[in-house]
Amino acid sequence: MVKTKQEKKREYKNKWNKTYRNKNKEIIREKKKTYRDKNKEVIKEHYLKIMYGVTKEEYNKMYKKQGGVCAICRTKSKVKALSVDHNHKTGEVRKLLCNKCNFVIGLVNEDKSILLKCIKYLEDNI
Repeated sequence: MVKTKQEKKREYKNKWNKTYRNKNKEIIREKKKTYRDKNKEVIKEHYLKIMYGVTKEEYNKMYKKQGGVCAICRTKSKVKALSVDHNHKTGEVRKLLCNKCNFVIGLVNEDKSILLKCIKYLEDNI
């Protein structure tokens, strides 16, 4: 198969980019870190929109409506912003949760029966 001029150019550029990245790993790493440090809000906004379809304004509205606390345990997150809880099957955004509550729901695969068994276990053993 004969390569077109455009394919040869692309192949050369990819090879050059790979060589450059291999030779300049530290410089690239430092530039990425500097960008992340300077653009935390932009990155967060982009992440919210891509992952959950939520704008910064919508997130802030949810946060204010919940009083800045987790929808389950009602505690204020001291370490980082509240996580966007969503249904993994439908993608529908539910509410904002602290990391611990969000993690628990994820660990039980959003299965209510497992959580009820956990509650029963705690009631029987505490």
